[in-house]
Amino acid sequence: MAPSIRKFPSENFYDGVLLDDPRIFKPKIKNLFMKRVIFFDLDYSIEKLDRQSMSKYNTIEMNITDALCQYIQDYTDSKAKIGVVTAHLA
Repeated sequence: MAPSIRKFPSENFYDGVLLDDPRIFKPKIKNLFMKRVIFFDLDYSIEKLDRQSMSKYNTIEMNITDALCQYIQDYTDSKAKIGVVTAHLA
């Protein structure tokens, strides 16, 4: 895992034990992970539970994520793919 992606879940969910994959430091792979990363948590948003699937979801965070992705696609020259990683305590 790349350091910029590993840091948050390692510190907040795994007591700092997650490690970076040594392969990311090889020049051939390193540049793939040197991208910008955005983390956000909204204190005022509410996590809801879908009683049928028992899955948790957060509509406000989903809408903000969608708007950020749309902005990146519409207003940048980037042709890169966008990945979204979500985390929550079970």
